[in-house]
Amino acid sequence: MNWRPSADLRVIRERARIYRQIRSFFNTRGCLEVDTPVLASTTNTDLQ
Repeated sequence: MNWRPSADLRVIRERARIYRQIRSFFNTRGCLEVDTPVLASTTNTDLQ
């Protein structure tokens, strides 16, 4: 079994750079970042 990440380091760094820019954009506008809890562990299965 291969436990190595599928993304190379270049992609991970680029994603981190983009996230930094997005967070900076909202931070300068006074927005607060929050982590919301999961409301349900499964999707809705009601067919009606």
